[in-house]
Amino acid sequence: MHEGIVRNLTHCLMAFVAMLPLASLAESPNIILVLTDDQGWADTSVKMHPDREDSRKGIYRTPNLERMAAQGMIFSQGYAGGPQCAPSRGALQFGKTPTRLAHTTNAGDYLVKDRTHLLTIPQAIRLANPNYAAAHLGKWHIPKHLPSKAGFEVSDGNTANGGGEYYQHLPGKMENPSEDPKQIFTLSQRACEFIAEQAQAKKPFYLQISHYAVHVRLASRPETLERTKARLKEIYPKANKFTIEFAAMVEDLDTGLGMVLDEVEKQGIRDNTYIIFTSDNGGFVSGNTSDSNTPLIGGKRWTYEGGIRVPFVVQGPGVPKGTYCNQPVVNWDFLPTFYDLAGGKDPLSADLELDGGSFRPYLEGNDSVTIERGTPDLIWRFLKWEGFAHDPVHPAVAIRRASYKLYYSYYTRNYELFDVENDIEEANNLIASMPERAEELKRGLENYLEAVDAQDYWIHRKDGKGNLIGTEGLEEEIKRHQQKSRLSK
Repeated sequence: MHEGIVRNLTHCLMAFVAMLPLASLAESPNIILVLTDDQGWADTSVKMHPDREDSRKGIYRTPNLERMAAQGMIFSQGYAGGPQCAPSRGALQFGKTPTRLAHTTNAGDYLVKDRTHLLTIPQAIRLANPNYAAAHLGKWHIPKHLPSKAGFEVSDGNTANGGGEYYQHLPGKMENPSEDPKQIFTLSQRACEFIAEQAQAKKPFYLQISHYAVHVRLASRPETLERTKARLKEIYPKANKFTIEFAAMVEDLDTGLGMVLDEVEKQGIRDNTYIIFTSDNGGFVSGNTSDSNTPLIGGKRWTYEGGIRVPFVVQGPGVPKGTYCNQPVVNWDFLPTFYDLAGGKDPLSADLELDGGSFRPYLEGNDSVTIERGTPDLIWRFLKWEGFAHDPVHPAVAIRRASYKLYYSYYTRNYELFDVENDIEEANNLIASMPERAEELKRGLENYLEAVDAQDYWIHRKDGKGNLIGTEGLEEEIKRHQQKSRLSK
């Protein structure tokens, strides 16, 4: 009798102990990543730099992003993984630079090798806690991999830019109506439904909302467009048609963000949910949108700051409210950071060859530490792409170490050195005054390119028929570009 009681108590205790990890796992934080497309650093009404009023634009209305900023932290030096969408999205998902991934331009998809063996964000999070649910909604645009193979139980499949014009998640190919431009509101509503489902099931989740906006073509709700026209007529009478339509789309995108924020509040999970807002690369540089990135120079397809420095706001448990972090973070830091936030205890294996590191200390208000990245330097590389004739192509590579950034143009064959913490405009070339620092960064860059067996930049060159031409006519092309300014189109 006595032995039976003891045995039963022992079994009960063992069962209780066995349940403890599950209980603690259920309390793991939710993580929501809102990724926009081609949104420049200053394409919001949030001041992205505490000392720069020109790091926001008065033509935009983004009250929900302002709301996020008030509840969280703005990273004034938040970076995309590359200056173009597909390479940047790959860097984000795999925790590696596009250079290591051998994918430094959209048109280089044919060079990309199978990636199904690479660790992804959902898989990394589940190493910390296998209970996580994961969903990817919207634009995927990562070649040689699928969201369903990457660990997302819910996804829209292998979508790209065209998905913003059609409801690809529904049977058939239904055209996108004006009431739902770029599927902003469909994506946001589906995100809300996923949030509600997981919250009610008390299951931690990772949700990535990859918007098609604000990539061209421009689209907005008719009422938003009319309201924007009236508003800009008063404050910016010189605004052209493109500027007005773009500002309207930015506002609609922000409204979609507000839907997600409201749902998190409604489900009572705000105190246990991290929300990250950022863009895949800088805005376009053209006659219509050249101010998307100002005061930064360059933009999409540039490795100057305008192509890679992007809006970057985080709110969540323990994140100091209404604060700025001036430490550089980049989207290939997301994988190790999310693993860390999800409760990962053991360091991720060095065999994974991750370039990123966890910036969790910054989220906890400790910006005095240095992130322990797989590769301490930040390296961006954009190669030749024979794309749209109206878009400038500037194959270049850049390395950042501490506050200094070394830029090398494959066209001009010149190096430039900038202190990007104190000279965000990259106006003061220090190459002549700081030759030792430049040489140090040059060696670091060369060592990295050699270590990852980086592709030669000319490998992507094609003729007018889409055939690879390699170095054919290369010297003549370089000479033409050498005669132009560094920001020539």
